[in-house]
Amino acid sequence: MKINSQTDGMFRKFVPNYEEEVIRELMANALVHRPYTTRGDIFINLFFDRLEVVNPGLFPIGVTAANVLHKNVRRNPYLAQVFYDLHLMDKEGTGIDKMYQVLLSNAKHIPIPFQGDDFVKFTIHKRISKPEIVSLINRANQEFTLNSKELISLGLIAQHNSISVIQFSKELNLPDTPNVVSRWLGSLLDIELIISKGKTKATEYLINPTFLKKANFKGKTNLKRIENHRLEELIYQDVKIYAPTPIRDIHVRIGKEISKNIIQKTLKAMRIKGVLDSAGVLKGTKYFIRQNE
Repeated sequence: MKINSQTDGMFRKFVPNYEEEVIRELMANALVHRPYTTRGDIFINLFFDRLEVVNPGLFPIGVTAANVLHKNVRRNPYLAQVFYDLHLMDKEGTGIDKMYQVLLSNAKHIPIPFQGDDFVKFTIHKRISKPEIVSLINRANQEFTLNSKELISLGLIAQHNSISVIQFSKELNLPDTPNVVSRWLGSLLDIELIISKGKTKATEYLINPTFLKKANFKGKTNLKRIENHRLEELIYQDVKIYAPTPIRDIHVRIGKEISKNIIQKTLKAMRIKGVLDSAGVLKGTKYFIRQNE
């Protein structure tokens, strides 16, 4: 199996195309959780960019492709116990979490479950999206000893540079409520590995720039980490040139890296400060520089 390597200072971490823990868990799930009343073979399909494990039958009742990370339903409990006693699989209910943790820690896409008419398929991709994330996660885990949910959350945030609470919930199929998201983030905010911007559903999470600097992170610069006062100046210069202008046009010119909610919140703050003014209502609202009397 081909191995990729990522350097972290004088140390090197080797990342295989397909991690042993992930393949073992996929195969254990395929054997333990398949319905043995349904005939059919288990297929392992290897492509140049991905690996698929196809299992005959459907998910257990109550489990779907959307909630497979969170839902635990026993199908063959005695067989599952045998696999657990032989150390061929993690304890029940933690296997999928482990797959997410390993893949995200290695800067890879999360596993993709799919249920067809008479089969279930899991797909994992070999591509490392951002190699520099591997050493970042490794450094964070060595320094703080993170649990599984925290590693999954940190890996997801790192891959997106900045991620809204709504997108975070969507990626992990969580209800986008503060309590649920908070349980997944764990201590990441308290130990200042990540920081948040905005409130309620406009909240966005990003890796703390201080930790990025400390870890000598070499990722690409983008607008997602821009500070509030710099974003205000960027919007001010845009409105100064294109006024009167609607928010949709400002969003296009500033860049899609910054969410429309953040742009909208910043425009509101600039109006309160007396920097900008607006005319019109709803989608017809246009912004311009407020003239001092």
